[in-house]
Amino acid sequence: MSKNIFGIHHIICGVSVNKVVLSAYDCCWNDKFLEESKKIKDAVNFTTIYIDHVGSTAVSGLSGKPIIDILISLCDWREITKLADVLMRLGYDIDEKCDDTPRLFLKKYNEASSENYHVHICQPNCRWGRDMLVFKNELMTNAAFANQYVDLKKKLITEHSGDIQSYMRGKKAFIENKLIEVNSEFGVDKILSYQRIESNKAEKLQIYMMITQFTISLMAVISVYLSKGSVLFWLAIIGFILIVVWFFLSQAQQRRRSAGDQARRVVLLMSGLNILPSAGQAFVSMIILMEK
Repeated sequence: MSKNIFGIHHIICGVSVNKVVLSAYDCCWNDKFLEESKKIKDAVNFTTIYIDHVGSTAVSGLSGKPIIDILISLCDWREITKLADVLMRLGYDIDEKCDDTPRLFLKKYNEASSENYHVHICQPNCRWGRDMLVFKNELMTNAAFANQYVDLKKKLITEHSGDIQSYMRGKKAFIENKLIEVNSEFGVDKILSYQRIESNKAEKLQIYMMITQFTISLMAVISVYLSKGSVLFWLAIIGFILIVVWFFLSQAQQRRRSAGDQARRVVLLMSGLNILPSAGQAFVSMIILMEK
């Protein structure tokens, strides 16, 4: 449950106080993110953090609110107070804190220069932060879905002008439905099934490799007892072809085995070790599933 701290009143994340503003994509958004993230990295020299650009402004060509959303993954949560102090010295205000997750949300608005920022802080394996990265990835890789998202935001602005809470509820339902779809498509059971399929394919390829190796060896033995030059020539040609076939079988077998091992590691992280995979690991599992 979120709560206010330091006497600062809660404001709905991602919108101005009175209205929602949707702007066409601005190529300067990424530059602003890079500049601001560098300021933060230079100021934080006491712990390890990872910074990602999230939200609509992180997706090239996508319309969105002209506010740069920054996700900070803090490895040592004991340093959160110190990190918050650094950000406040950079002009940020703490807007929301959640102790259960845990996470922290800060904002910095400068209407004169149009440089507005939201900073979301969480731990690296936090589902809240991971969902932000996964949703951004969906927007970046699925143009039709990205267009649906923009159309929804335009519709919500028209229907709920001035009603910020209704606007946010409409977006929240859309985002949560997509995340449920992604988690279902790339869940443990799906990845585990894929791991078994890839392992079985790797075993079959191993058998084909053994048969090829046996055939090559048999041809080598036969050639010892033959003296006719033309026959030896064709045996050599066939042997060379079989060696090439064995090479490609070996490459395919290694790819299948590697894909199965990667899926198995993701499953262990998601279930056996009872922790969430990083966004990068989740994306890898998505890629290997889609290449099936």
